[in-house]
Amino acid sequence: MRESLLLSECASVAGGRISKKRPRVVASTKKWYENSMRRLAEIIGDKRLDAVTAVDLDHFQDEIEDLVTLSPATRNNYKRGVAGVFSRLEALGYQVPPVNFDYEEETKGVKRVSDANHHKLMAVTGARDALMVKWVYEGGARVGGLNSMRVSTTHCWLTDDGELHVAARAWEKGRRHKKEQIYYGLHSTGLLLCSWLEIRANLLHVLKVPDHDMLFVNTLTGKPISTQYISGIFWKLKQAAKIPQNEPANAHAARHAFAIQRLKQGMPLNVVSKLLGHSDIKTTSENYVRLQQQDLQEFYFGDRPEQVEDVAIKRLFTRNDEE
Repeated sequence: MRESLLLSECASVAGGRISKKRPRVVASTKKWYENSMRRLAEIIGDKRLDAVTAVDLDHFQDEIEDLVTLSPATRNNYKRGVAGVFSRLEALGYQVPPVNFDYEEETKGVKRVSDANHHKLMAVTGARDALMVKWVYEGGARVGGLNSMRVSTTHCWLTDDGELHVAARAWEKGRRHKKEQIYYGLHSTGLLLCSWLEIRANLLHVLKVPDHDMLFVNTLTGKPISTQYISGIFWKLKQAAKIPQNEPANAHAARHAFAIQRLKQGMPLNVVSKLLGHSDIKTTSENYVRLQQQDLQEFYFGDRPEQVEDVAIKRLFTRNDEE
């Protein structure tokens, strides 16, 4: 057996190459291992690996499961991270305690931004960020789509009813080459777009930046922004809106909300698939628009969840009376 390690040292050692079949872990996995071991050390103390007991791991599991602000999936990931580190260290010849974690049942279904959280996000945005949130939530745009939108290929028009509609052409990364996608927006998106176009033009003039035609720009430099920058904007908005950590509020979850809203409104599946930019309708039906249990409950029983039990009991007694 090798000389024991401190828990704070375990992640970096476990991330190294073990054998040809178990190579060095990638950066994202290493980060996961580090976060998991840091959490373990915070709970049971940064002790030597050979001093960790089954009681310590039970205590770690209890403390993790008491973190109700985290989702079951996140709590399970901490446990899996620790188990993964110990497994790799054991293969390297270190003495590790036996790991027998119990994993919680994870909520299945689509993670989407709720109406309430959408309003919270909008309440803390400026003109640029409000347009991005609205275009994802009500238009189904991808982050890559927002990143590639240009002023010259973004158009507004008034309908016969006086509603302002917009459409923007985007070029998104496909499996082999970039593909063109059109994203539409309704009246509120159109108003935000008009406001942002005026602000954008004045901003570039003040910053003395030549107009590069990209729709969304950095408000400090006037330069185009990246997809990572846009994802970071959603993360900062979530923090500013004080949305709980276990409630999704990123761009991908907003696309889920868009898809589910359109289906519940009766829009055909193939139309929703087209608006989302899916090349295969199966992607839409299998991964994006599964109605969750809450949706079914609201559909059948309205907004009173206590009616579920009442109706079930009434049906049961009715059946028994008939028999």
